[in-house]
Amino acid sequence: METLHKLSTLSVHFQLTIYNKLDNRKGVKVDLIRILNALHSLNFIKKHNGNLPNKKEFMKEMGDFLGIDLTGYDADLSQAFNGGNIQVNIGVFEQMKEFTKNEVLKKLK
Repeated sequence: METLHKLSTLSVHFQLTIYNKLDNRKGVKVDLIRILNALHSLNFIKKHNGNLPNKKEFMKEMGDFLGIDLTGYDADLSQAFNGGNIQVNIGVFEQMKEFTKNEVLKKLK
């Protein structure tokens, strides 16, 4: 029983070996940062202890998980938001909305 408890408390860190290259199309990285920022701000992800991670540690962990460097997320996000173009900043969410809507409509046919 004690061994099982020890195993359950281990934190395993790994990097994906199949999906660890971010698409190099322009804007993909900042779109990913926008999505992760929204997930963090909406409290979708919690630590094992139930607490919310701060944004810096959240982005670090997600970057490690995805195999990309997100340590400059704040500069990328600031630059994107300061561009002042709302459509550019919400574009990825509109694409996600349309994709999901189309998937649901396919299932309803």
